[in-house]
Amino acid sequence: MKIFISALITFFSSLSWSSCLQAPAFFDNNRIYLKIDSPKGPLLFYTDSGGGLYPFIYSEAAEKLGMKIEKIIEDDGLKIGFSTFPSSLGAQHIPSYSEWKGSVKVFTPKENAQDEPSQIKFFIHDGFFGATFFAAGKVWRLNYLKQELWFCDSFSVTKDFAVLDIHFKTTKGVRDTYQPRMEIEITGTKVPVLFDTGATSFYSKEAVAQLKLNHQINPSSFIRESVARKWLKSNPQWRVIENGDKFGGGGFLVEVPLIKVANYEVGPIWFATRKDSIYDKYSKEIMDAHIDGAVGGNLFKHFEIIADYSGAKLYFRK
Repeated sequence: MKIFISALITFFSSLSWSSCLQAPAFFDNNRIYLKIDSPKGPLLFYTDSGGGLYPFIYSEAAEKLGMKIEKIIEDDGLKIGFSTFPSSLGAQHIPSYSEWKGSVKVFTPKENAQDEPSQIKFFIHDGFFGATFFAAGKVWRLNYLKQELWFCDSFSVTKDFAVLDIHFKTTKGVRDTYQPRMEIEITGTKVPVLFDTGATSFYSKEAVAQLKLNHQINPSSFIRESVARKWLKSNPQWRVIENGDKFGGGGFLVEVPLIKVANYEVGPIWFATRKDSIYDKYSKEIMDAHIDGAVGGNLFKHFEIIADYSGAKLYFRK
């Protein structure tokens, strides 16, 4: 009887999944890419739960996938093509979203150009999947510990995961953006942030040397500059690296010793500061409410995470 009861406990403490597929993920320093096969060689697409609504692809990669340009527009001097992903991506365990048809942006990057698609190609690689990619997957299992990425139609999860609510911007009860808002806790205060798997910093050489890192491009978390300065006023002993982040307008880095996520405490975590205006704009245009920053792979690397977009929940297990 004791053996039988023990077996039941083991069974019900595990995840139960239905209709699950493992995506062809590649974890690079806790930043998640998808490996896509094309007739002319493999491609890498960056994934970002906090990113834009529609995917984009660079023109050379689109040609490799046989994608045809369906229309072209000019936006502030930048020519943007629009296309549709081939159906073969589904066979590679990459979920699709109905609104992507004819809406996949195609950019032709230019060396030393000032437009954003050209400037970020060095870490995006061949293409980009943003917020609707994760919404299309319904339920995601982001296992940073094993470096696996799964998506499912449904699942059941038990008490060995700690749960957090996530919130989306809606209009009359219907979601019109898919960037999730969640809460963390720092020094006893709840901080509203974006669930941002793609958060990336380009650390200065000084920061790389001080933190003994292997790369300048690193997974990151972000915070409003005004909030960071309040932290430092109350905690002057916290470590700071001035001009530590060179990406996205840059900012100083601040090390937060301990962060509470659901029922777990982890740390230390470095945050890169951003101007308040960035998150004021983001809060109004994309989020359902005010946010003070974003959390990404440098925090998530400690966890297996279930992101239930349908049920608006995050589940964490350390």
